[in-house]
Amino acid sequence: MKWPEKIWMLSALVLSCAAVALEARRHRVLLYPVSHCYNSLLHDFEKVGSYLSHQDYDVTMIVSSNYNGSKGDLDMSHVDMAYFPAPDGVLTMCDMENLLARAEISMIQIINTWTMSSYRFCDTLLKSDLLASLKDKDFDVLIVDRSDWCSAIVTEYLRVPFITFASVPTAFSEHELARYIHLPTIFTAYSLPMSAGNRIMNILTHVLMYYIRIFPLMPMNNLKQLHGINASRYIADVYEDSVVTLLNSDQRVDYPHPIYEHEVEVGFLFPSISPTRIPHHLQQSMGNDRLIVISFGSQVASLRRDWSETLISALGNFSHKVIWRLNNGKRSAVNIVELPWIPQTALLASGQVDLLITHGGMASTMEAIYFGVPMLILPMQAEQAAQAAKLTEYLRVAETLDLHELTEHRVTESITRLIHKDSEAHRNVMRLSRLISSHPTKPADKLLYWLNLTASHKQELDLYTPRKPQRQHGLQWILLDFVCIIATTLIILLFCFIYSCKLILKYVFS
Repeated sequence: MKWPEKIWMLSALVLSCAAVALEARRHRVLLYPVSHCYNSLLHDFEKVGSYLSHQDYDVTMIVSSNYNGSKGDLDMSHVDMAYFPAPDGVLTMCDMENLLARAEISMIQIINTWTMSSYRFCDTLLKSDLLASLKDKDFDVLIVDRSDWCSAIVTEYLRVPFITFASVPTAFSEHELARYIHLPTIFTAYSLPMSAGNRIMNILTHVLMYYIRIFPLMPMNNLKQLHGINASRYIADVYEDSVVTLLNSDQRVDYPHPIYEHEVEVGFLFPSISPTRIPHHLQQSMGNDRLIVISFGSQVASLRRDWSETLISALGNFSHKVIWRLNNGKRSAVNIVELPWIPQTALLASGQVDLLITHGGMASTMEAIYFGVPMLILPMQAEQAAQAAKLTEYLRVAETLDLHELTEHRVTESITRLIHKDSEAHRNVMRLSRLISSHPTKPADKLLYWLNLTASHKQELDLYTPRKPQRQHGLQWILLDFVCIIATTLIILLFCFIYSCKLILKYVFS
């Protein structure tokens, strides 16, 4: 064999060995999103799956048979889909679109619908053989969405090191109080003063949220026992085994709040890893025009007729091209482009958007801040109203209008103020956008760090896992036990004082 042939064979052998070694190093990641129907939570996990697959991870995502592909501009071709059969006749949040579009759904209805659909989908998943087949595939890391309590059962069954993602700020253990509202603590008192009424309402809201979260746990815990998956362990305690909890929040655009050691904020993860490609047909419609984008979330593609007509009349007063996620199937006005689905992230990243009109969902508002776009918020649900208040009154990057008091004059005035380049909202949102983009640690870097650490140290995670906080009951958290002790002591002292006074008076006047 001649030297050139030897060199060629040796090179081929080296490259082959390198390829095998590279393949061996590929971490296998399993994703468990909320897949009752197509929603923003599922779309967020699609973004994570697409991103990780392009970072040379071997990614599998558990979805129900309702899933028929991403609606967004995402390349999911390298993500393996693990399907389980969707239950028949289950009411999901996607079936509530008409009520959501008319802002006629109560928080109790939302909780009941979410709880029942979670239970039925989880029961179907556990009855299928999907988890058994996945258990044999030796995944390195499991990432679960905390919004679905079934994720605790999935982690217990698979026994894979897992990372918890809290997709909404209220997705915490029922042993902790929800922290999406400004906390009445010394830590925050000097940062954002609160009135006595604010503090009282805040405490009442926290306590109410605390006990509301207990009830959805009951049927899920029963389901855990029914299928014999570590039945002796309470379902909420499972999350204490999580390597880390990734929070969809960011201190720079939130009320001041404490962060535990096992929590890592990755609030701008999704806009930073989403594709920014606009389809050719939409680019032609946009041209070089300045844009106003309207979208009320992944589950609402319509709006009450009188509200739509009010918005259309107001938008006719502006020269902007309007891109509206609206499923009416017709063109409302010359300057309005209606589409059943829009590439919102790509549009906001284009630099042509002067305003986002939104319901105030977490994903939309994070994207708008990330790309420096002010917002007009028309909240439809209670948590969206709370988000709107934060963005309007605290961060001052938006204005809020009540849908039930919507008029053409009010919409026109708000849009006129917000699209002006020298407006307070525009200055503030651009400042926050620059602050976020200049930060040396990117949200995606945080995700990859914890992913690689978990996958590489599966046998010794105790050495790397952050400490979890000592559990505290809600009544202790608001110092009710302390108040009761003090009150009891004062009452005893008062009775002793009164009794002593009676004895003294009796002695003096006897």
